[in-house]
Amino acid sequence: AGGPRVRRVPLSRMRTSIARRMVESKREAPHFYVATVADMDAAVALRAGLKQVGGDAAAVTFNHMVIKAVACALRVAPELNARFAGDAVELFEEINVGVATAVDDGLVVPVVHHADRLSLFEVAARARELAERAANSAFSGDDLTGATFSVSNLGMFDVESFVAVINPPQAAILAVGSVKQRPVVRDGELGVGYTATLTISCDHRCVDGVRAARFLADVKQRLENPIGLLVEPAPAAGA
Repeated sequence: AGGPRVRRVPLSRMRTSIARRMVESKREAPHFYVATVADMDAAVALRAGLKQVGGDAAAVTFNHMVIKAVACALRVAPELNARFAGDAVELFEEINVGVATAVDDGLVVPVVHHADRLSLFEVAARARELAERAANSAFSGDDLTGATFSVSNLGMFDVESFVAVINPPQAAILAVGSVKQRPVVRDGELGVGYTATLTISCDHRCVDGVRAARFLADVKQRLENPIGLLVEPAPAAGA
């Protein structure tokens, strides 16, 4: 009596699964976080140039650049592309980037398989295809399985920065904030430039702080020099 009225909303299967997995992640994996700010002026210029080119190039977004940068960086930081297995750390031989995607009833993580072997344009095409399937709840069996690392981007909602919960059993997840103009200091002078905050959440059982910092610095460097994402060679067969 006298308490607030409530409306009980039973959990759907998706929300039940999300609740279970996130509790499992925070209970089992000792999270730690590392953040950096990337200069995105070159990425903004590249995207503007691609829009002028038109066609498939015009559809490349900042998130597609992040997915490609992450995939390339994972090739030289395999300890981030891993999972904890009790008495060992297992390193995945494939680089499959999961992309956290909001749907009506919660969140799904469709997967860009072999993202390191795809060109930036192929990454963009695959990610767009997965987003369309998410909107229509039309996933195939493989679309949601096999992720070895995840990316969560809330920049489109004008979010400055955030930390994400690791998607078990993966070792890490990258949270991406908005790309927007902010005050920056360059060569001792105050100015305005495009930046984005990148925050990685890591499972301390698999990854130490220095390795996480090096990986994040690599992703940052690739985003700050995005022309390299267009010409990044695919790894040799069997590599």
